[in-house]
Amino acid sequence: MTRDETDIREVIASWARAAEAGDYEAVFSLIAADGVMLVAGLPAFRSRAEYRAFVLGAVKPGRQFKATFDIREIAVFGDWAHVWTRERSEIVREPGTPVVRASGDSLNVLRRLPGGGWCIALAANMMALEV
Repeated sequence: MTRDETDIREVIASWARAAEAGDYEAVFSLIAADGVMLVAGLPAFRSRAEYRAFVLGAVKPGRQFKATFDIREIAVFGDWAHVWTRERSEIVREPGTPVVRASGDSLNVLRRLPGGGWCIALAANMMALEV
């Protein structure tokens, strides 16, 4: 495994840890300022700021989130990379409500940051609710 692949795996792991901890600012820090977030059933979020406003408006106190990511493919092309993952999430939207489960594939395009490291330039999340 190359250094780039290891670093990209850490971006995905950092996203999962921060989301589970409710540290949304850490999640947002992994997205490029001009990053595009595509979420099935919603209009495109065309910047980190748009996505941040949506998430912070939707998150309820006491919300719980847990996700597992199965990385299927990482390919690096110079300062760009793509990551294909299979994700499964469990969400408790409000205390006392049932767990909502979703799963599906995601395709992320990452861009190398000046000085090293990676950020998410585009994320296409194709998860669907499990019935």
